[in-house]
Amino acid sequence: MDRLKGKRALITGGTSGIGLETARQFLSEGASPSRGKNPATLEAARKEKGDRVPIIRRMPPYFLIQALLPIFANPASIVLNASVNAHIGMPDTSVYGASKAALLSLARTLSGELIARGIRVNAVSPGPISTPLYGKLGLSEADLSAVAASIRSQVPAGRFGKPSEIAHAVVFLASDESAFTVAAKS
Repeated sequence: MDRLKGKRALITGGTSGIGLETARQFLSEGASPSRGKNPATLEAARKEKGDRVPIIRRMPPYFLIQALLPIFANPASIVLNASVNAHIGMPDTSVYGASKAALLSLARTLSGELIARGIRVNAVSPGPISTPLYGKLGLSEADLSAVAASIRSQVPAGRFGKPSEIAHAVVFLASDESAFTVAAKS
């Protein structure tokens, strides 16, 4: 498909997990490039995606959007990646949940501010997704399995989501198919 043909994309966290899968799907839909912040994953992504996708280290979302506003096309789309933790109270995630709630507020506010310039702003709020993130928690295999089982028990589908499931939603929100969708948080 070519739903994003000719469109330029800047994907935060495009070197692993949801961001990497989103970058893959954007490329398959005709868009580029990607970016990230971890030097090791940047190099791995560069090797996978090739020279046609420049990869740069990133600034926080607010400052990045602010810096890029002068060059956004009309129409354009911004899709922020929040989290289910912005909507629910979960032990030991107060800072993470607050930061993701701030991204949702930013999406709503920017949506109202930028729509007159032809820039739509949306956000996705994924639940638990199978990504390398969980391996970075420093837990033993047994503890990681216990945490995963506990998380799965709280998910109505009884499983972790796949990065591709979130990437499909992001592709839709970035495409012209969602031209009437603003400030959505799925």
